[in-house]
Formats: sequence, structure tokens, C-alpha cells
Amino acid sequence: SEHLKSSNGCLSDGCNNHGQDKFLQYCEACYVALFVNFVSNSSGSEMDEAVLPSEVDLSEYAVGNSGRVGPNHDIKIDDPDVIKVAIFNGHGTDNGCVLNTIDAFYLNDNDYYRFYTEVIGIDDIMNIRLTISDFDLVVFPGGNGSLQSMTLGEVGLDFVRSYVQSGGGYIGICAGAFLAGIESQDRLGIAAVESVQVYSYIHPVYVNVNFTNLYKEIHANYEPQRESMLLSYQGGPILVKKNDEGLPAVRTVGRYSSDAIKMLQDEAPENRKSFFENDLGKMPGSLAMTCTTYHNGRVYLFSPHPELSGAEFLLREAANWVKYDPDRPAENKKCVIS
Repeated sequence: SEHLKSSNGCLSDGCNNHGQDKFLQYCEACYVALFVNFVSNSSGSEMDEAVLPSEVDLSEYAVGNSGRVGPNHDIKIDDPDVIKVAIFNGHGTDNGCVLNTIDAFYLNDNDYYRFYTEVIGIDDIMNIRLTISDFDLVVFPGGNGSLQSMTLGEVGLDFVRSYVQSGGGYIGICAGAFLAGIESQDRLGIAAVESVQVYSYIHPVYVNVNFTNLYKEIHANYEPQRESMLLSYQGGPILVKKNDEGLPAVRTVGRYSSDAIKMLQDEAPENRKSFFENDLGKMPGSLAMTCTTYHNGRVYLFSPHPELSGAEFLLREAANWVKYDPDRPAENKKCVIS
């Protein structure tokens, strides 16, 4: 709020760009530096020099301990009916997103599915622990997609890509959805989508997502009658379908009908409304929830955050849809998806 009251240009100490007039009262260079410092807990302003954060402390969650899955289940990893979920945690993942994603599978309030969850890091991936014999799917939570890509590196990206290709499922939330796209070589390239950048996002807002008929198929056990839902948007990718000869077209599960940037502009002071102009109109009609296949595996992407919206059931249903299934009909394994 103090930033909004100031009219003296960039507030960053030592910055000479006082002529800049951004909504947050930082010039572009300092805004980027402050963002990097925020996610890195570092005083440096260069991303490649930043001291990246250590992984989230998950000791209280007894990672891999099936006893936290639900009070009515004695879940064992070798139970053939259990869906085995790997949740990535490392540099580029957000603490709150990781913990809420874990809880989304712990908060199992019915008998439709049973989950065994385990948090994995970059060492697990590099040591080839992400395999279809170990896990039915992997979840890449929210955070920063570029940092997650840097953490994985070329070899780690190949390992994740190979896991999905061999039949493993992939769920990407926000940054994890960004990571799955095809716009550059530092992405997984497992879904024919590109991300449109939104530069004027400043804080979470709830946006409306309209569901398609496909939603009723995938989410048949939890509230399939729903036609729309408010979900938390926190600066995630605005996903756009792209044609790629090597990939099937993605399918639409839900589209945005709200414009988060317009909401932010409406609440801004009059002399700051122009800050949002370039991003207006990008969100309405774009993909909020989408799914596809990649060779033998399935992919489900969320631009918003179901785990931060009280909509954990969306994640559980998505996990059931993408999970590794050796008995899945061959035509589905060949990416035939309309």
C-alpha cells in the first residue's frame, strides 16, 4: 500500500530511473530484480547468480507415509488400486503450492480414489526414480516455470519427457503448465500449447472458468453437473493452442470467461490504470484447463490453482485420468484424442 501512495517513481534504493511510472512504483529493471530476489532469498539481482531457495521442509508431512492419505484407508504402495503420485519439489517451486498440492491428495473425502504420495526432487529425477514402475503420475506445482526448467536442465527435462512418453501421467499447475509447452527448447514440449505472457499481474484474483462437455467425462465422480467455477489465478500462463506436427491437438476442459487483468485495473487508482492496458483481453476465452496425450502418456494442465481454491477434487480427478494404465486401449496410447 505504501508503494501505491508514492508518486516519486521507482522506490528501489540506488535506482536513478525516477521517471518511470509503474503501478508498483518500480521501474522494469528493478521490478525484475526484486522478483528474482523474492524467489531466491538472495540480495543479488542476476538470476544466474542468485542463491536459490532450499526445498520446502516437508518433515511434518511424513513424505511417502501413506497414513496421511486418509483416516479410512490403510494405503500401501503395492496395492494395485492405489494411484501413486510423485510431486516435484525443488528450486522454482512455491512452498505454498507444494504443500497445498500434497494436501489435495491427503484430503481424500470419499472412496473413489486412493493415493500414495511422495515428494521427489531433482536428485530423484537424475537418479532415474521417476519411472512408471515407481509412480503413475508426476505433478509439477506452481512457482516459476523458468526456474523449474533451469533446475531440471536438459538432462532432467529429457528424463521427465521420457517418463510421460513411456506412459506416465503429467499434471502441470500454473508454472508446471508453462513448463509443458512447446515455445522453446527449455520446455518439455509435451503439449501443443504456448504461453502468452501477462506482465501486469500483481496479486491473486478469483476468475470464472466455464467447463466444456469434456469436463463431465473426466470429472464424472465429483460434481459433473457443474458448468463453471471460480478458481484462483496467480499469474499463471495464458495457454493458447498451437499446431505441431509431432503432437496431437490439446482438448479444452475449461476456458476463462473472466479477465483478471481487467479486475486489477478496475481496482487501481486512475493514474495507474494505463499500466494494465497491454494485457487486457488476453485471458477471456483462453485455456484454463486442458488435456492431451504424449505418446503413451497423458497430460493435464491447469492455468489457475485448484489446490488454492478449495477445488482439490479437480486435481484428484485429473490424476485418475492421467495415471499410468497398462491396460489402456492401444488407440489411446497412440495420441488419438479428439
